[in-house]
Amino acid sequence: MDIRTNKDRAESAFRALQKFSQVSDIQDEEPETQIADLLCNLQHYADEQGVDFQACLDRGNRKYSEEIKLEE
Repeated sequence: MDIRTNKDRAESAFRALQKFSQVSDIQDEEPETQIADLLCNLQHYADEQGVDFQACLDRGNRKYSEEIKLEE
């Protein structure tokens, strides 16, 4: 998948969330629950890897803000 736009980015995230939800057997849950569970599991993974999860969230928020501005 060639990711060029925010719509493309959202589609790639949807695909990843779909796969996670299938593996976790939560595909029938609301999107908010699926996203929260994925974030929770990513935090567990970050802990195991010695990664600062909050720093990753902050970095992601900055990148999101930049990408939103590009399409205004």
